[in-house]
Amino acid sequence: MKTKNNESENSDVKDFNLVFIGHPVRKKENLKIEEEIYNISFDGFKDTKHNEDPFIWNNNFLYSFCHANHALSADIRQKIKKEEVYLVFVSKTGKNSKIVEIDTIIKVEEIYEWPNKNKRFKGSLCSKIFNGKVIAHHLPKFLEGGGISEHNNKNLYTCVGDSDGSFLPMKKDGDIFIPFRFNESVSKNLLELIKVTDNEMYYVAKRTSPRLITENKENTFNKVYEVVKKLIEEENSSRGNPKEDQRFLKSYQIRNLDKKNLFVIGNGFDIAHNIESQYSKFRDFVFKLSNLDELDRNKIIEDEIEAFEIPSSVLNHDGEEIYKTPELAAFYHSIINTISFKNDDPDWNEFEKSLGELNLLSFASNDFVDKHGNIEPLRIASSVEEIVHNLKSVYQIATFKLFSEWIRSLDTSHIVTTKKTIQKHIRDSYFLTFNYTHVLEDVYNVENYQVCHIHGSINENKFIVGHGKDENLESYAPNPLSVDDYIIEIVNEVKKDTSKQYFENKTFFENLKDIENIYFIGFNLSDENSVDSWYFKELFKELKDFNVYFDSYHQDKINVFKKTLKTWGAEYNSTYVINTESNLVLHNWNEF
Repeated sequence: MKTKNNESENSDVKDFNLVFIGHPVRKKENLKIEEEIYNISFDGFKDTKHNEDPFIWNNNFLYSFCHANHALSADIRQKIKKEEVYLVFVSKTGKNSKIVEIDTIIKVEEIYEWPNKNKRFKGSLCSKIFNGKVIAHHLPKFLEGGGISEHNNKNLYTCVGDSDGSFLPMKKDGDIFIPFRFNESVSKNLLELIKVTDNEMYYVAKRTSPRLITENKENTFNKVYEVVKKLIEEENSSRGNPKEDQRFLKSYQIRNLDKKNLFVIGNGFDIAHNIESQYSKFRDFVFKLSNLDELDRNKIIEDEIEAFEIPSSVLNHDGEEIYKTPELAAFYHSIINTISFKNDDPDWNEFEKSLGELNLLSFASNDFVDKHGNIEPLRIASSVEEIVHNLKSVYQIATFKLFSEWIRSLDTSHIVTTKKTIQKHIRDSYFLTFNYTHVLEDVYNVENYQVCHIHGSINENKFIVGHGKDENLESYAPNPLSVDDYIIEIVNEVKKDTSKQYFENKTFFENLKDIENIYFIGFNLSDENSVDSWYFKELFKELKDFNVYFDSYHQDKINVFKKTLKTWGAEYNSTYVINTESNLVLHNWNEF
């Protein structure tokens, strides 16, 4: 920090290094923050033509591209090591306006130097700075061979803003806050600094700018400097004590404000896009792999464990148990068919329940008797361990192997967008999906950071599948001579660890605390005891006062859905029924 002493030894006047960066008229959007409306100016949301720069939707404001090599020149990079440097982004309030406003002030915390040109892969960048959200919106498209598609200068730097010292200066204007504006006189001075005669471009202005030195613009620079210096000093002194007509928005206040909606996506969403992901299709897939004939298709087996024909395995060189697919599929078809496939069109929650209900089966194999009908304990003891090991192994492998193979077999190549509600809210939403497909990302162009595949996805090669049935294994002491008593342990092996999945995605759930609207699309809320209820119970501990939108496809179940949400602890305002294909709200359910 550089200071100048005046006549009083106890009085210091802080000297700031200001860099003015001029750019075209900014995009504007009203955002609600702590019950107040702010009409912020920013670099528009990323589209195919540009990136967002400076990037304000982040823990630290970031700046990398627009005139960055001039603004972050060698002399500035040296100054930040010992002095305070502020980057001041300015633009006219309108194309023909004479008034200039400040949209962003970044106090420089550090300068990040990129790898050399054509070596700028995602993996080579600092992950602490360039997280998924930053890459999706702030950075231009990466080239497959390295480097980026634009601004690929030989030297490239990113300014990382200080989270406390960077801000958006706002002034009260009627009922809303607008960006800080210079008066016409100071605006004229500033335009003289960032414009060149007969040139519509905007430039960087700092004390060391050769053009300003040549044109003797020091006095002009100082006039603007004093106004901004006073503004920064007001921001420093106002912390914790803001003026009535003045606000200084920080990163923590705005980083998630562009996300107002949460979409909860279930299997019905994929089905609506003609993906054959119904539970019954999985059954058909397993049956086809089994090489069973049609007579066995609906066979219900209730008595003999031998009838399940537990397949034998071989060990590969890694010690992994390998099963023949037809035998594995035949066994699994028998198991799930026995438990829950009595329904011609079962739902996925039945599948998850079936994984937890293996212990409901009765196995006559527990009764090892001699010819006189007497139980033979030694025979049981020698056989039980092998039975349990084989059953446990094949049950686990079949569940995950067959399920993952089926997921990968789903055809998604023909899909087109049909949900206008999603199309409208792509930019301002998060998506919690229980599907393994990437319809949101590949078809609707939703950014990866906006989506949480809570149970994994095809791209991750990760599939979390299982039940939520609780078995108190800690207090349970199995009878070593009983197969049935070991079944509970087997069941536990395919239990879905919802708490683990929640905490692995905790950052995503933390971003949902200020969500205003939740849209349920293709997600069945009929079962309040669903294995997935845990996610929502945790979410609703923090999320309050939101609106709920139910897809019109489930219109006849709305009252049941509302009851489930209440059971999960949801404290919502209003509920609506919406046709997500047309984006038309059919009615406010509170009126009925």
